[in-house]
Amino acid sequence: MEAWEYWKLLDNLNIVQAALMAANLNPSEWEHEIERTRPEDLPNAYLPLRTLILNAVNRGLFLTDIVDSYDEDGQNLGTCVTRTTISRKELIEFFAEKKVRSVYFEMDIDPLDPQNRKSEFYSEKLDAAIKAWKAVTIEKHRLNKCTPKQAIETWLKENAREYGLIKNDGALNEKGIDEISKVANWQLRGGAPSIVAKYPLPQPVAPEIRRAKISFLDDPDSDVPF
Repeated sequence: MEAWEYWKLLDNLNIVQAALMAANLNPSEWEHEIERTRPEDLPNAYLPLRTLILNAVNRGLFLTDIVDSYDEDGQNLGTCVTRTTISRKELIEFFAEKKVRSVYFEMDIDPLDPQNRKSEFYSEKLDAAIKAWKAVTIEKHRLNKCTPKQAIETWLKENAREYGLIKNDGALNEKGIDEISKVANWQLRGGAPSIVAKYPLPQPVAPEIRRAKISFLDDPDSDVPF
């Protein structure tokens, strides 16, 4: 196995690594300097791919916990591209949909994978049901003060455009959302939602801790602000 191929074994990648790999660049050679590089010296594909991934992260298209970066004064500088990570599987699906070709994100087509958009048997509604189930079980605070079905419906409405749940007139496809929610719902007996918040909300990390996680932003020698 070539040295660069070992990057394909990772389950999760940060935004910088993902953008480099999408551009067919070896992260081992670039990731520690790329954010300090002047725009005119960047590889042509890097910046647009970094922006593409970052926008998708900020829109909630990936199941990931976003880590913010802060400057020395505690000013929020937005999503940290070196600490926010995305699963390689999701990146494979994302780039396949965007028709971005990269040797790092080649995918063996599994006809039995219901979330494989390249499969001839792909079902958009089934994919949405699986994604919604994963979202509310990973982010358990979504289940607070509502039933599982209501939490799933909320997620589907937030991501309706991604899964074809918007009608031609721009309205939500309420019937489709209801059908998918029934499939993903595990609490079949119904009943009133709990009025108690069972799961804690995600706690923001203190600025002084997050600043310790920043890469180039803490480097006094960096003369290229991003």
